[in-house]
Amino acid sequence: METVLTAFIVFTLLLFSAGALFEGALTAQDTVQAAWQEMEERAGEQARTSLVATDAQTKSSGSVVELTLQNNGSVKLTDFDQWDLIIQHYTASSNYDIAWLPYVPGEPSNDEWSVVGIYMDAATLAPELFEPGILNPGEEMIIRARVSPPVGPNSTNFASLSTANGVGVTAVFTR
Repeated sequence: METVLTAFIVFTLLLFSAGALFEGALTAQDTVQAAWQEMEERAGEQARTSLVATDAQTKSSGSVVELTLQNNGSVKLTDFDQWDLIIQHYTASSNYDIAWLPYVPGEPSNDEWSVVGIYMDAATLAPELFEPGILNPGEEMIIRARVSPPVGPNSTNFASLSTANGVGVTAVFTR
């Protein structure tokens, strides 16, 4: 009788252990599947996102850099505060300066950038017609970055912008 009771306890423990292992395996599979789907969604959004720099110039004796970007993809772009702008430029004293600039709404201060406006055509400043404040496909956006120290004369410089979903665009500009 003692061996039957011991066998029953061992068998019960084995059943619960197998059940717990099976449940853990299913939970792990669910987690992997959810992560895989999220990765596919992000990759799909990145594939449908395309930005092109159509113009880049300096103003105000090199202290302001303006970039004109066109949304050539099929994804609406927002959340400018989650975008990254890196400006690499030569100063008047020929020092090489690299700076990450944070986004600010309104007029930027030193080492900040903002959106000047979103347009149907930035060259003519034709305003956007649909969903103000969102860079829709086919629209253009002008961004203004204020750099300190200013961009030096007769220098070739580089700007790199990355959207919230990780798609980037680069532009070369001179003063």
